[in-house]
Amino acid sequence: SHFTSTEGLEVVEFEGGFYYDNAPATAKFQFVVDVSGGSFSVYHLSINGVSQNKLMMAAFVKKVFESYY
Repeated sequence: SHFTSTEGLEVVEFEGGFYYDNAPATAKFQFVVDVSGGSFSVYHLSINGVSQNKLMMAAFVKKVFESYY
């Protein structure tokens, strides 16, 4: 989904399931999109509703995109 944050940021939100520690889990990613610059950055990641730190965000993005490298 897409929304404009209260700070005026264009945010795309993705939610999906995966396995974490051999158990079903849900991840929610929020990406801030810079339309004029043609780029995006990870803004927020939660797993089962628990916010994750930047290190975990980087590891997840790497894992998601590693088959495209």
